[in-house]
Amino acid sequence: WLLALLLVSGATCASRLLIESARTRCRRDESCKPALIHSRMTKSTAIFGYGSLVWRPGFEYESKEVGFIRGYKRVFWQGSTDHRGTPEAPGRTVTLAEEEGAVTWGVAYRLAGSQEQQQQTIAYLEWREKQYDVRRLCHMYTADSPEQPVLMDVLVYIATDSASNVNWLGPAPLPAIARQMAISRGPSGPNHEYLLQLAAAMRQIKVVDPELFELEGMVKRLMAAAASELDIQQEPGEAAVAAAAAAVAAVAAAAGAAAGGTDGMSATAGQARHA
Repeated sequence: WLLALLLVSGATCASRLLIESARTRCRRDESCKPALIHSRMTKSTAIFGYGSLVWRPGFEYESKEVGFIRGYKRVFWQGSTDHRGTPEAPGRTVTLAEEEGAVTWGVAYRLAGSQEQQQQTIAYLEWREKQYDVRRLCHMYTADSPEQPVLMDVLVYIATDSASNVNWLGPAPLPAIARQMAISRGPSGPNHEYLLQLAAAMRQIKVVDPELFELEGMVKRLMAAAASELDIQQEPGEAAVAAAAAAVAAVAAAAGAAAGGTDGMSATAGQARHA
């Protein structure tokens, strides 16, 4: 009977260890599904946006708050082939890259409605962020509370270089990213609009992001040079759009040739901060 008791006790302990291990993997594993994440969360369920979600959430929310998460930096490493680019000429959108000491500013939205309505919001985000292959639960801090998190376990969508992410582009020199974003265009519009809207949204919430603003300046200069090259009145229609795209491409190509081998990340790019 003693042996039987030890076997039962051992099995119980093993089961507990398996359960705790599964919980840990669910928090960290890239394949952890939103339904599992959502089932552990309460009415304080929140989504952290650092890209287009900042200016266009697209869902009902109870409240929103400006803040930052730690350990990640905002980067334009994710390709866009269905919104801001095409498979032949992908655009670039933001994702997050792990970096010790880095912070990423954005907006956290507390989801509105019942648990069922919140699950519908998660389902919408799963469709919208379908190319983002990783989900993380992060603590969010604010300018007034930089050490103590004001929101625990906010859901964050991240695109990585995993095999399941077919649109991953990865890092590139900032001038090269600027040229690509100045040229690319997709069903949702020109890639440069995405960049300009993100920069404007950061300014609106009083976030200073040096690298983002430097990239914005590069793209604006390319667009201005292309406009001067056109030397024509703006006209509606596909012909005008094609002419503008060709002018931007020509200017971007010339800029790339002039830069030669000097493309590189700006030495002036610094840590994003709240103004």
